[in-house]
Amino acid sequence: MKASPIYAEFHFNLRPEVHIHVPDHLRALLVDDWENVTSKKPLVPLPSDYTVNEILTNYFEEGRSV
Repeated sequence: MKASPIYAEFHFNLRPEVHIHVPDHLRALLVDDWENVTSKKPLVPLPSDYTVNEILTNYFEEGRSV
């Protein structure tokens, strides 16, 4: 049995919101990536120059310096 769209939307709206502070320079990169993916639809070159660990470490270090 498939849930109705109203039922699905109701339960979607019950989910807690998560707010993450994103530094302006990282936000600009994310917006650029989003625009590229949605409008130009290119694939991201892999492997990345940075690991997830490096990205998160840089993010947290940036937060400490503010």
